[in-house]
Amino acid sequence: MSIEDVKVENVTAYADYPNQSGEQSFDLIRLRPTVNQYMETQVPGMISNLQFKNITLTGEEREGKYHIRVAGADPEHKVTDVTFKNIRWFDHLLDENSPQVRIGWNTTNIRFIN
Repeated sequence: MSIEDVKVENVTAYADYPNQSGEQSFDLIRLRPTVNQYMETQVPGMISNLQFKNITLTGEEREGKYHIRVAGADPEHKVTDVTFKNIRWFDHLLDENSPQVRIGWNTTNIRFIN
């Protein structure tokens, strides 16, 4: 499955931490082609031409939670041409060097505009 030509704008998310023991990963945005048990063809897709604009995370700030993660599955199943504009992690405006941002392998043209 491929995801292409998507715009996500003007979203406010609230950080909520359920009462659970142990460590759990929470992501604000995760872009990664994957394979799951529901797919007829077990091949990851591609993600391209996405725009995220005016996204804000509010609530209780906890370090190490609610990352933005971007990674392709392999060289043939990449994440390309993704723009993040005015992304706020609590009171912090994020860019590609923010500790909450993880840009992995098999990506091209991932941009932060502030």
